Amino acid sequence: MDIKQLKYFQVIAEEKHITAAAKKLNMSQPPLSQQLKLLENELGCSLFIRTSKSMELTPEGRYLLEQADQILKNHNSILQSFINIKNGVTGSLTIGSICSAATDYLPKILPFFFESHKEVLTQVFEDTTSNILNMIDNESAEIGIVKEPFNFNQYEHYLIASLNIKNQFVTVSRTHWFPPEIDHVNLFDLDDAPLILHNTHRSILVQALKSAGLKARVGWTANNIHSMLRWADQDLGIAVMPYSSSFLFKYMNSSQDISVKVLDNPCFYARTSLVWKKNHTLSAAARQFIRFIKSIEESPSHSLPQKQNIN
Repeated sequence: MDIKQLKYFQVIAEEKHITAAAKKLNMSQPPLSQQLKLLENELGCSLFIRTSKSMELTPEGRYLLEQADQILKNHNSILQSFINIKNGVTGSLTIGSICSAATDYLPKILPFFFESHKEVLTQVFEDTTSNILNMIDNESAEIGIVKEPFNFNQYEHYLIASLNIKNQFVTVSRTHWFPPEIDHVNLFDLDDAPLILHNTHRSILVQALKSAGLKARVGWTANNIHSMLRWADQDLGIAVMPYSSSFLFKYMNSSQDISVKVLDNPCFYARTSLVWKKNHTLSAAARQFIRFIKSIEESPSHSLPQKQNIN
């Protein structure tokens, strides 16, 4: 019994006729009948009940078909694994990612990477830019997705164009802070209000308030968007964060007494990059992941690849 015989048997069971099976296998009928006879002789039993119109599986044939399906599936998987090993794409890959990319970008693209790199064990850690860079420095992560600024001389980097857009700030707060009928607020609405700011954007917002002659009363400063959302939910102040980050609110178990308002100014450009350690030999998996990201970013409309079928 070999893989070829099992494949022949599987097709005969599907087609229920030698002639139809031979046609599907692109071979003549006599050799196929001979292979089936050899298989039945080896197993010492009949695998089909033969009639003039069809071939139905015997109990032994049904059992063999179940086993053949699994064996052929494993066979294809092993072949793909050896292709990956031959190409050096195996092992593990650790990625550090900022919250916004870990929440939206990576869940969309990673299934397509996994589809063609089944032998790569991928781990994603969500953290701040500074902590991700530390992970790359001590080699606990090979790849990072971070926000600028960072030391461009210390890291190799690739700008992720699809994540670099003009961004607006929004306020996230309990509903009593602003009238329910408005969708937009401005800096004057934040004058002397208790603010919850992210460390990355604190200077931008404080300077904007001061330039407008307003008082910046920052009560809470965070390095984590989740903390900002929790504090706003507990009515500790008004959280001001990028519009893209505010979507995390829907994943929280928070009160329903929360509103999100667009802050008309200031705007900012959020630049996000793929980074890795300079003068460091990356694993084959990391190199493949970088190529994968580049292929998406450099394709028309940043389109995702089609999933591949392994025959």
